[in-house]
Amino acid sequence: MVRVKNIFCRLVVLCIAGALSSCAVTVRAQMVRLEFTSTSDWAKLLPEDPKNIAAIAVTATEGDPGFINMSPARLGLYQSLDDAKAGKRIGVTATIVLSPDALKQPLRFTLEKGALNNCVIRAFDGTNLLCDFHHNGSVTTNQMSNPKGFEINVSSLAPQSLLMKRANVGKKVLAFYYPWYGTNDWNKPLLEDDHPLTRYSSDDSAIIAKHIEMAKTAGIDGFVSSWWGPDSYSDKNLRTLLNLAQKKHFAVTIYFETLTGHGPRDADEIEKWLAFAIETYRGHPAWLKANDKPVIVLWAAHDVSLPTWRGIFAHLRARGLDAFYVGEGLCPANLAVWDGIHSYAVFNDTDLANSELIAQRSTRLAASLTGATKIWCATVQPGYDDTRIPGRGGAVQPRDGGAFYRKTWDAALASDPDWIFITTWNEWWEHTEIEPGEKFGDAYLNITRDFAARWRK
Repeated sequence: MVRVKNIFCRLVVLCIAGALSSCAVTVRAQMVRLEFTSTSDWAKLLPEDPKNIAAIAVTATEGDPGFINMSPARLGLYQSLDDAKAGKRIGVTATIVLSPDALKQPLRFTLEKGALNNCVIRAFDGTNLLCDFHHNGSVTTNQMSNPKGFEINVSSLAPQSLLMKRANVGKKVLAFYYPWYGTNDWNKPLLEDDHPLTRYSSDDSAIIAKHIEMAKTAGIDGFVSSWWGPDSYSDKNLRTLLNLAQKKHFAVTIYFETLTGHGPRDADEIEKWLAFAIETYRGHPAWLKANDKPVIVLWAAHDVSLPTWRGIFAHLRARGLDAFYVGEGLCPANLAVWDGIHSYAVFNDTDLANSELIAQRSTRLAASLTGATKIWCATVQPGYDDTRIPGRGGAVQPRDGGAFYRKTWDAALASDPDWIFITTWNEWWEHTEIEPGEKFGDAYLNITRDFAARWRK
């Protein structure tokens, strides 16, 4: 494989049981270099049993895949149809962590692809070739995805040592914060189900100060404030939030709103907004830092391609505008470009504990392989209900008297995160708030306080 933008030259298949919690842990592991290349417009590598995979990480890319979809259930490569017709080649090398039982039989996969061109899977034990599988099939009448199976025998591999590295950024609990309310909003039918104890305007400095004080008493270290660009209403309120947070030794950063009403913002606008945020706020004492860099959290970051993010970050760094980026999306490939990963909504994950544990292991593995600081941010959420919002699908996750919130906290703590994000402090439109209100009082602040204290022990 021709390695372009090579981060590391090996894909490792590991056998690890349980979370790794210390700053650096050496594990014994089976190691395989797996190279996946394609000239088709799309290709998916599907393990027969996703439960065999306990973690996964990218170590190299070839070309510029427009999109990489990576999880225990699939490893997908995508490029435009025009690029595929031109015969462009894309590829990825990734690290897969296997559960102990996975080594008892060959690893079985199905490779699916589009109608054009071919795909190749090559697996190595050091310099020894284990598998060289080629898929040149085109679409037939009955098999639009052209599935073909193959297997890799790993039973005879000798374990080697690999270091799993944790970032040294300190434990933090951070809540997503929404500074977009006016006093008239609370009279709208969309919000008639519940209200805060005081129906406020988000530009009221007394309310912001009260929010900070309540959050601190609940064990929350900072707010990640929704931000809609320079000179917006959210930007005006961010300035007030920062100045009040400084007085209370409370951290603040932004939740960069990547999407418009019609899809992702274009790269030029994203770069312009990020440049403004970094230039304007990086020196503020209340701004959240990691590795002496200003932290910026990116919402819906997975809707912008990794090559686009890579280019934006490179342009900003060339101007002396570096930052520490925590993007939304648990695909481990994102860690090749971002400094950390998180989810925003976790209510619809049917196996949240396992998903977060895999994300933690993948992050620790990426940090070890690249030598760069990578962080895992687990998310907790009290519930969800968007049935009153026009155009939404009507998804609901009942709070179950706080049981669901506790369940997400249990999953988060079991994943041994670097930071914990709370969805949310005050997103009343989707009913994910933990801010004290008329229906639940301060029950969710009390739950937060208990779990935050438990985590910090």
